[in-house]
Amino acid sequence: MSNPFNVSGIEIQSGTARALMEALGHLSQETRRILAEHGIPSLVQQEWYPIQTLLKCLNDIRSQMGPYTLHSLGRLSAKHIAFLPTVGSFPAALASLNQAYQTRHRGQGDVGGYHSQPQGGRSARVRCDNPYPCEYDQGLLESLFERFPPQEAFRLRFTHAPEGCRTQGAPACLYQLHW
Repeated sequence: MSNPFNVSGIEIQSGTARALMEALGHLSQETRRILAEHGIPSLVQQEWYPIQTLLKCLNDIRSQMGPYTLHSLGRLSAKHIAFLPTVGSFPAALASLNQAYQTRHRGQGDVGGYHSQPQGGRSARVRCDNPYPCEYDQGLLESLFERFPPQEAFRLRFTHAPEGCRTQGAPACLYQLHW
């Protein structure tokens, strides 16, 4: 996985890293081994961790366990995103996702983000220009749909736009969502 982001000065809040690590812990002993190899045997609350280390772990997980594991991690991690109490719908969650993401990262560098554009009715385009893997973000977005289920929809149709993919070194992935 190529990463065009300068994340050397970026840290991730322990709560966010902890949520991801807890998700990893639910998957297998293999994920724990990968974390330990990168110097993360456990996480201490209220600390910040280098995002570069976490991204290396995710890259190893993809190469050793496959892209579906990353997808599952995104799904599990989305359950731990702290939104404002006013967020009560899937479109509102998409609109607030970047703010929630930015508050969980700090430092000098490019951490990218999540950028949602409503397309009218029950659809939106979401541009993910962050350093996390494409499969991770797909799982995260699908899980947000389940966390904030629209009354008028029971299924999320998810299309990766052909403009490029971070897995192949593009700076962003663009998703078209319909529900």
